[in-house]
Order: sequence, then C-alpha cells, then structure tokens
Amino acid sequence: MSKIDLTPKIEETTIKIEGIEKDTTILQLTDSHLLLCDETDDQQVRDYFVFARQWFLENCTRSDDAHANDIFAEHIKYIKEISPDITVFTGDMVCAPTTVGIAHLANEFKKVGNYMYVPGNHDWIKQADLTEKGELTAEKRAEAIGRFKDIISADDFDFQVRELNGMLLIGINSTDYFVTEKQLTQLREQFNRGMPCILFIHIPVYTQGLINATDDLWQAPILTAVPPEVIDKAAEHIKKAITPPSNTTYEFLELISGDDVPLKAVFSGHLHFSHEAPLKNGVMQYVTDMGVNGVIRKINIVK
Repeated sequence: MSKIDLTPKIEETTIKIEGIEKDTTILQLTDSHLLLCDETDDQQVRDYFVFARQWFLENCTRSDDAHANDIFAEHIKYIKEISPDITVFTGDMVCAPTTVGIAHLANEFKKVGNYMYVPGNHDWIKQADLTEKGELTAEKRAEAIGRFKDIISADDFDFQVRELNGMLLIGINSTDYFVTEKQLTQLREQFNRGMPCILFIHIPVYTQGLINATDDLWQAPILTAVPPEVIDKAAEHIKKAITPPSNTTYEFLELISGDDVPLKAVFSGHLHFSHEAPLKNGVMQYVTDMGVNGVIRKINIVK
C-alpha cells in the first residue's frame, strides 16, 4: 500500500439555470460508510463492521488503506473550508445505524452549516428489524426514523424541500426502491410551483446505460423503477430478493422524465461508482462515487 492521502477527490459539475437569483455552490457527499460502534452494539454488528472494513479495502479504487472514518473527517474539513451554499448528504453515511455512528453524524453535520440529508439504505434500516419479507413493521419503522431526530425530523424523512436562491432542492427517500403515492403527490406539488428543481435521491433511477454499468459491478439491477423485463433477466436468486416496483414508482420515473417538468438535474449515489447520462427528456442524472473512495461532488449552478 502507498502512503495514505486523504485529499478529497473533487468531481465538478456545472449546470446553467436561467432565472435563479445568483450563482450557487452545492457540495454532495454520499456513501461515506462510517464504521463506528461501541460496547452497546451486539456482536453481530461488530462482526459486520470487521467484514465491511475488509470489503472496502478490497473493493475501493483507492491505492491506500485509508479508513472510512478518517476520509469522512477530511471531507467535513473540506466542506467547512469551501463553505458552500448548502451541502447535501445523499445516504449511506454510516455502514449501519449504530447509536455512536448516528450521534457522530449529527455532530459533524452541525459543523458544516446549511445542509440537507437524504437517507440511504445502510443509514437507518437494521437488518435484524426486517420481517421475513424484507419489510419493516410500522413500529420498527418509527423506531428507525426516531434515531435520526437530531439530524432530520420524522415529518421530513421521506420527502423534503429546500428553497435556495430561486431553486427548489428536493430530497426523496426511496431506499426500499419504492416511491409512494404520497411522495409522488408531494413531488407534483413542488413541480407545479414552476421553480427550477434539482432532485437528490440515494438510489439512482433506471436508464439503459446505467443498468449496464450496474450489472457489470453488482450483477443485480439495484436501481429505482427497473422495468419488469429487466428484472426477469436477472439470476433466479436475485429475482427472489427483488420486490417488483410499485405502479407509483414507475409513475415517478415517468414524471421526472416528462417533457414539461421544471427538473434540471438528478443527483444520487448508492452504486459506488460515478456515472452520468440523460433521462429520456434530456435531464441529466449524475451518480456520484462513494465517499470511501475519497470523492465529493462540487455542483456549480450558474445563471
């Protein structure tokens, strides 16, 4: 291994949006996968973190053995130095929702000033809480969301909006690969305001080019609104683990891919690699590489 270099790797994206109040800087950080646990966590969680540490050593694109916790600390330092208009954290900031991990996130997020946090699947869902069908009971869901009371309110956990310099930044929780009827209605309401919108989600939405890249790495269609014919082509053990998307999830993809929507870009994470490609209406979807690889995206919105 080479000498550890924690210098952030900046992926820079510039988007022109006419009518905004002023040029705006947004930083996006995703998939930092912090490995923080203590004696209050059971042995299964501690063993999982040992496994995860080794997995990242073997699967990162880094050439050193930097620890996820140290990489995240350097990212927070960079965010404070840049002082953007807002920082958007798009999920999987922790590898599992431990008490010490979530408390650390709450403390670090307060240091960066204005921020928006969109949950990822690793952040808030404990595998032990899932039913045999891979679902959360209402009680367990409320308990899971409650852990984040110092980061995001229960009312905002699944859908949130920030108005910034004449734009709407919209965050949607689709970590179970579903978009609900309520979220779809909320999104339509925001689009109807007529302001330029930027969407932040953890799990990217399906495009043909992205599914090919996803299959190359993961051998599984881990995207939002994957068509039935694509799921049918997956290996049998993969298909058994997939709950087919709801009609509202497909309606969500159709909505954001429509010709007359005020959507200007989609930003996501989840896949652990970078990718950019348009939806069928030409709106670009940007998948940002994971923070564990050292990556943070700088989004320049210009008039």
